[in-house]
Amino acid sequence: MVILFPARVPAQVVTYVGTDSLTLDVFAEQYHHFLQQTDGEDSLETRLNFLEGLAAAAAYAQYTRENELFQDPNILRAGHQAWRNTLLEGVAHGQFVDETEVSTEEIEAEYRYQNTTLLTRFLLLPDSTTAVEFLRKLEADEPFQSLALQAAGTPSLLAEPGEPGWKYPHELDSTYARQAYRLATGQISKPVRTPRGFTIIQLLGKEFRPSHGHFERVKHFQRIGAELHPTKITPTARAAIEQWVSALPIDWRRRTVRKVLRAGILNHSVPAMQSNPAAEQLGDEVLFTLSDETFTLNWIFSRLDLLLPEERLSVTNAETLNELVRLLLKWEHLNALAASSPLAESLVAAADSMRTFVISKAVQDSIHTRALRRATVPDDTLRQYLERHQDRYTAPALVNLEEIVMRDSTLAQALWDSIAQGKADFGVLAARHTERVWARDTGGRLGWVPLSLYGSAAETLTAAAGGNPQRLVGPLQVDQHYVIARLSGYQPELLPPYAFLRPRLKREWIRTNRDDLIKAEIRNMLATTYPTTIDTSLLAGFHFDAVGNIVFPATSDSAASELTTTDQQSVEQPLTSPLPPDSTAGALDPATP
Repeated sequence: MVILFPARVPAQVVTYVGTDSLTLDVFAEQYHHFLQQTDGEDSLETRLNFLEGLAAAAAYAQYTRENELFQDPNILRAGHQAWRNTLLEGVAHGQFVDETEVSTEEIEAEYRYQNTTLLTRFLLLPDSTTAVEFLRKLEADEPFQSLALQAAGTPSLLAEPGEPGWKYPHELDSTYARQAYRLATGQISKPVRTPRGFTIIQLLGKEFRPSHGHFERVKHFQRIGAELHPTKITPTARAAIEQWVSALPIDWRRRTVRKVLRAGILNHSVPAMQSNPAAEQLGDEVLFTLSDETFTLNWIFSRLDLLLPEERLSVTNAETLNELVRLLLKWEHLNALAASSPLAESLVAAADSMRTFVISKAVQDSIHTRALRRATVPDDTLRQYLERHQDRYTAPALVNLEEIVMRDSTLAQALWDSIAQGKADFGVLAARHTERVWARDTGGRLGWVPLSLYGSAAETLTAAAGGNPQRLVGPLQVDQHYVIARLSGYQPELLPPYAFLRPRLKREWIRTNRDDLIKAEIRNMLATTYPTTIDTSLLAGFHFDAVGNIVFPATSDSAASELTTTDQQSVEQPLTSPLPPDSTAGALDPATP
């Protein structure tokens, strides 16, 4: 058999890709470009890693074609939305920057926000499921402070977790501060995602406290105006386009509209609509008149692919069709503004580049998601994971009680005697003497709190709760304080059954090992197309030049070289098929998420 190679095929390409690869010449071209960039100073390991990256890119492209990922409506939606947003922002900043104004009222509102101190408290929770569970407990009137102690798991006796005190917005996370500022005093927010986790916020108070004098206020207003101006440009452009469209009269032909809706033409893909005889016939009728110009159904068809699927699938009556046409007109006007811009070419190029980037990212995310969805985790692995992270899944022991905390042992004994002898009410003494500030309003009532809060005294409290609820316990010494407690309930530490935890364990194990799982899937994809180990036997009998290119005797074909083997008599055609246009070949490490 005669195998024809492209000229100047590096030895590493042959030994990695093999002689049967249809992309041998493409690998060679990319590899030569890589060698020119590095001037041959890289190590053999670096070169082979680069080849593996090329193979991974080709495997990605092949997987994308086989699964038709570029036809995925979610991916197309992301690309069209990115292109539209990029054009809108470009048009806005190019043509509306001088028309955009920030009102005095807006500056005043932002000024008040930045100079208002917030008194809040919060529950910081690790995931959305736990956040919803704690929100339900709050709605069931469980004390906020006791839930904060549960969420924090703090072992310190008088700790007050989740209470940052009075803070200006710039001293807090921006998402946290904005959400807290919108709340009314006493109101509790829904779970909010912040960099630290899911947060439930309660606003306790807010006060306008400027930290500067009256004459400095002018400088603050100027600074705030400069900060708000860029954020107002895009909304100004969007409002201008909407105003232009709303001023255009639309006169509907109701009978034709009914035909369109009854035929369900708008619910199909654009190519299917354009080949639909019913659609072609309806296109000859005038749907509506716009500024003395005739627009037909074909005009709608030619622009529907610019919209998101849900923007056209919701068309069920004349009103929603009217909204659809106005949306198309906004897009038409936006394109006209973009084309009239002095930077039209660069604007469209930027939009197209952004759309390409977003689609590529969406394709990669889709491949990664499918790889993770197919991941199987043996029970033994999950049980070992649970054993290593048991504390994360174990519900801590909780105790439901009333307490009085004080520093003076003599006072503690005197209060104990008064309560035990029935001479004084527990709640009255707690409101007067306890050092846990927030418990004074509840007469010492804490609700369910972690048992670990009481340190060395936890064992005594456990015994008391199990033996005789409502029993008075104390004085107990905890962290140089003395505690008198009256218990009404106890929940022991509990690890839910493995069968109950298994779905959560699998999700979190996959999340923890995400990168390794994706790399393993890419290796499997490569194994079906390209070798992952170097076949040094291919080098037997080859000759190389000084830079590692394969050297063969001269042939009549200047673009190829021959290597004769004795096992086969057939002749193969030159291997010159390039990668498809949608290939991502050239990325150093596309397998890296």
